[in-house]
Amino acid sequence: MLAKSVVHANEAGGPLLAPNSGLSPTSLVREFLQQQELIRIVMPETHRFGLQGSTYNLACHLRELGFDGRYEVVYEGRGAAKLKLFFPDFDPRGDPCQELTNEKVELVEWESLREGLNQGSRTKVQLAISGGVDLPLVPEFFGADALMWLNPAHWHLPSGIRMKGEKEYTKLTELEGLNVPQRTPQLEDLHEAAMGLGDRQDGILLLAQACGSCDIQAIYGLRVKSQRLLHLLLRAINEVRPNASAIFPVFEDFKPSTFQTILNQLAVDPKIGQRVKCVWLKDLTAADIAPNSHKLTLVMCGRVPQSVFHYFLCRSTLPPTLFGVSTANFMAQLGKPYLPLTGEMVTSLAKSNFASHPGFAELRCGMTPLRKLLPKRFDHEKSSESGRTLLAKLFLFRQTESKKQWLPDASAINAVANYVRQALDPNSDVSSLFRAVQEFECDPSNNKLLLGIMTARQRLLERQTSTNHQLPDL
Repeated sequence: MLAKSVVHANEAGGPLLAPNSGLSPTSLVREFLQQQELIRIVMPETHRFGLQGSTYNLACHLRELGFDGRYEVVYEGRGAAKLKLFFPDFDPRGDPCQELTNEKVELVEWESLREGLNQGSRTKVQLAISGGVDLPLVPEFFGADALMWLNPAHWHLPSGIRMKGEKEYTKLTELEGLNVPQRTPQLEDLHEAAMGLGDRQDGILLLAQACGSCDIQAIYGLRVKSQRLLHLLLRAINEVRPNASAIFPVFEDFKPSTFQTILNQLAVDPKIGQRVKCVWLKDLTAADIAPNSHKLTLVMCGRVPQSVFHYFLCRSTLPPTLFGVSTANFMAQLGKPYLPLTGEMVTSLAKSNFASHPGFAELRCGMTPLRKLLPKRFDHEKSSESGRTLLAKLFLFRQTESKKQWLPDASAINAVANYVRQALDPNSDVSSLFRAVQEFECDPSNNKLLLGIMTARQRLLERQTSTNHQLPDL
């Protein structure tokens, strides 16, 4: 929750800022944020949900740092449906501007914001901020004196800040590799979020009951043609846990046809064909998650609120599969190993000087067989092939797929299984790697948002001083 009550912003763009006066960075940031009555949060629109999640986490952490004013969350109309996962009271089909009940939050569609700024009905602000963008933003478009974006980890676009009237933005290179702390959801958070899941509510609460009684491995990052990747993963888990029950919550919005394709792929495997079971979350029963069933149970959960997703990441006893640096950042703060399905996650670790750690090589060995089975178009890699060539290959794949009985390679199974074993061993190089990452991520001096707000405050102070504003005494 971003706030507990509703207040209204003044028309002024923001207060005058006082010099540092010897206060600690935390105190300076708190003082600055408490002076702000309105901050604009720029919610990006991307293919998946990582940058939206990073932006939402940033807004939550601003509250923890001392901001108690109002948020205007600015979004693109085509991304309205995704906001429901972060703001359950938001109606994607409703008015473009919606003030949420019992929260100091208004969601404002970008075109409506521009119209309001032009007409003078929208307040100008000192600061607008985003948790992830693909292109530099212009503060004038958002009615801000300063616009800052804090992209996760080592994003392809560095974190930066741009002041009103500036043609170029300033790269915040000192913040690269740092991340914004994220709250760990508890059971009460799961219950609150579950109320917005409709016919999936009972299933998600039932799934939570299985935590602690059998292995859990959250699955995220699959696509329609990723059934072979899932097949390989289950074969590896079968090697590590040959008789134990395991549940795999799959957080993808699969259609029934994809569901059936996965079943067909796994049914032909003599090793696990009889052990694997697939169910939709809304149809989940207590028998499906019985700890003594000796089954590998895939639960198709669909898209869920971030707090639900994070809840099961926290409680995964087997390393979850992840797609993108935003989810990897959350796991890093937990100090838990995971299986990355994209190269950008290990690249980010390498840029943060973890490539020399013995566990880094083990991580690469464990992820490579899975990543090879992920369609390239979902791996942030540019293809040199034309669209016509790709379509021809897709057609050929569909023609031949049903005629082939594909089984995972033994060497690939062993590589993934070995990584999972190391992830389960607290004394292994893999576990040591992620403890080191956790120590780096959770170091208070590496709080990306705190350092970013310090920079924004200083830039605003410099701008204020250059225009000869009289500064008040503390």
